[in-house]
Amino acid sequence: LVTPQMIKRVLINMTSQGKAPQTQRLVFATLRKMFGDAVENYQYLGSNPVLRKLKPATVLKEAKHLNLLQVKRLLQYSEHRTYGLAIWIQIYLGLRMGELVALRWEDVDLDFGRIHIRRTYVTQTGLFRDYPKGGRHHSHSIPIELLKKLVDARPLATSELVVNSVTGNQLNYRSYVTHLKLYCSELGIPVLSTHGLRHSTSELYIHHGATRDDLRRLFAHSTPAVTDRYVHDRGTNLEKIANVLRLFPAGSDHEMTITG
Repeated sequence: LVTPQMIKRVLINMTSQGKAPQTQRLVFATLRKMFGDAVENYQYLGSNPVLRKLKPATVLKEAKHLNLLQVKRLLQYSEHRTYGLAIWIQIYLGLRMGELVALRWEDVDLDFGRIHIRRTYVTQTGLFRDYPKGGRHHSHSIPIELLKKLVDARPLATSELVVNSVTGNQLNYRSYVTHLKLYCSELGIPVLSTHGLRHSTSELYIHHGATRDDLRRLFAHSTPAVTDRYVHDRGTNLEKIANVLRLFPAGSDHEMTITG
């Protein structure tokens, strides 16, 4: 007769033997399915000895991200290079890749300094969807340094999409990531994916006073548990932070004066 204690010893032995966490979870899932079938389909057992509470804990790796100095270096380095605008938008606003691809100029209110997240691009289907992940439209104030860059970029736009590939077509993920990683490598900073830029956004906003609830609103997370992965209690400071967020000194090329 197999007991929960026996299953527990198997999992403990795997840990002592240095088996990877994903291997332990795979073994647990296989055993639970096997004994579950023995109970439900064949009635060989009265209950499943592979209890849910025995499931090995998921070890979440901290996502690679940039600190404030590294963020500034990447922004300065990429500014006039290929996909520089895409990098700026992702760092200052933390957009998901699909949201960045789908972002249109009609979604960017340059007069009032607001961005509206209304759609996303779904890689699996190759189609645009009229709502972002989570199913709800949301909007945010654009930090002043990014707003200036968008104002400068608007007259040069040749497409309804805010960012495009080097060929002028829809932003190509592989090409974008290749350039992003190249820039990081040339700067000698952590080599990131686009999701790493999103995590770097959380560092930037936390440095300027954002709380966990602020980050949840910015990233449009479904639950606080998802936000916890981004770090780092309570409040609605996004409007204030967008107005005070500065990476470059007054008088620099990135400063913008708002009138009216």
